[in-house]
Amino acid sequence: MNVFSQLYEAVEKTFWNSLTKKLFSLLFLFIINLAYLGVYWRQKREVADLLQTGAVTPEVAGRIVDSLEDGWVWLLGLTAFALAFSVGQILYLRHLIVRPVRVITRIFNEIARGEGDFSHNLPLSTHDELRELAAGYNRFADKMRHIIGEVRHMSVSIAREAVQVKMRVEGSARDAREQGRMTSQVFEASTESTAAINEVSGSAHRITESTSANLSIARESLDEMRDIAGKINAVSEKVLHFNHTVDDLSQRSESVKQIAALIREVADQTNLLALNAAIEAARAGEAGRGFAVVADEVRKLAERVNKATAEIVGNINGMLDLVAETRSENEVINADVLRTREVVDRSARQFEHMVGEFEATSTQLTQIATAMESLSATNARVHDHVVEINELSRTVAQHMDDSEQRTGDLTRATEAVQELVSRFRTGQGAFDKAVEQVRSFRDRVQAELEAMAETRIDVFDRQYRPMPGTQPPKFKVSWGDEFTRRCQGILDDSLAATQGAAFAVAVNTDSYLSAHNSKFSRPLTGDHATDLVGNRTCRKFESPPELRAARNAEPLLLQTYMRDTGEILCDMAMPIMVGGRHWGNVRIGVPAEALLQG
Repeated sequence: MNVFSQLYEAVEKTFWNSLTKKLFSLLFLFIINLAYLGVYWRQKREVADLLQTGAVTPEVAGRIVDSLEDGWVWLLGLTAFALAFSVGQILYLRHLIVRPVRVITRIFNEIARGEGDFSHNLPLSTHDELRELAAGYNRFADKMRHIIGEVRHMSVSIAREAVQVKMRVEGSARDAREQGRMTSQVFEASTESTAAINEVSGSAHRITESTSANLSIARESLDEMRDIAGKINAVSEKVLHFNHTVDDLSQRSESVKQIAALIREVADQTNLLALNAAIEAARAGEAGRGFAVVADEVRKLAERVNKATAEIVGNINGMLDLVAETRSENEVINADVLRTREVVDRSARQFEHMVGEFEATSTQLTQIATAMESLSATNARVHDHVVEINELSRTVAQHMDDSEQRTGDLTRATEAVQELVSRFRTGQGAFDKAVEQVRSFRDRVQAELEAMAETRIDVFDRQYRPMPGTQPPKFKVSWGDEFTRRCQGILDDSLAATQGAAFAVAVNTDSYLSAHNSKFSRPLTGDHATDLVGNRTCRKFESPPELRAARNAEPLLLQTYMRDTGEILCDMAMPIMVGGRHWGNVRIGVPAEALLQG
């Protein structure tokens, strides 16, 4: 059985490798008819030979031969009719079977190449299995139209959402980078703060220890000041007692002085008495000589007493002066001692208050040191958190950068899907109409450029001549004016024919356009703000999406991006080939919502 299948497959590949050949194999049935003719012709010859033997009369023989000839004619006629009928049947079946199969084959081949036309259904021209085949294909095509429409709808929606996500991701990435920068600053500040807090904590500990030591010294000093105050009080009392002693000495000296004065007066009286006695002795003569001697001695004693008394009085006066000076100085000393005692008492009280403040300060410093330890521990935890936040910020920034790249990849993947499904025609929906409009727009512009090239206009000229006094810069090229004359109407017609279109232009691979839609081709006024919007001709648009659209070589490039107005725009670009060379692209920009309709 296996050998038979292999043999059959080999024969089929060699002889019946098409439906037409297989249908013409029905002609093998006509061989049977030919066999009938052969058998009839052979039997006719045998009958004719028998008749020629004379076994029958010539009249009967003639009639038999005529009958055989008539039969031969009818057999030939019927065989010819069978042949014609078989060929007609084959051609009819071929028309019914091969043509729909070829249509389906062509469609599937186009699908295999990445393109196809599902806009038409197969006609239901028969009432047999072929009708069911056509109906099945039509259901398949309708399903494919629905799927392609859904894919288009989802791809545009995804592209629109991807643009919004990309904008948010870019914003988030910027914020993440800014957050990372700020986190780094916070990390640096936290590091510095940690070092400062540790230093302050150490200083607080050292101050606390120093304050505790100083407090001990202050307490000892307070005790010493209190002891000094006590000693000063004792000195004050002794000085006061000495003051009383000096007063008593002064009084006693005054008494001695008075006694000395009295002794002097007595000596003076004695001296006078001795003088009188001497005078009286002299009058007495010899009798009074002895008395005179005594009187003289008494006078001399009185003089010595007087002299001694004078010395005593002088010494007592000097002593009284010294006592007075001592008393005066003692009063000064007493006053100084009193003031010193007051100062020491006041200083002691102040020092005691200061010691109390020191004790309070020491307590506060101890609390501060404890608080600084707690703050240092807390700050260490905060610093650890800041380190983690810093690492997380870096990780977030990396993830946001990765998300930004992946969003770009998603956008490009969506554009690839849109480019793929744009190759299929469904004959329905705004997307298909827009693609057909772009294709029609491209064909018209391409035809004009080819016509310009045939007239020896160098449409590939890249010698851009700057137009003076224009900002953004404008340029002229050799083919620009002729292109504008030929294609200005095409640009405006395509803009009007495409629902919701923002622009419809043709750019070369340098993203240069010489002509723009009429509403963007107003005469230059010299006012920058007015001309920036009103005249966009003769310019190069060199942003990455615009350059990509200008240099696109795929059958269709659909980019979705957000304009500076906040509007999400789908830029549909289709390449222009002139003489087999890539000239540039036509571009039509439509809002994303316009492609989601229908």
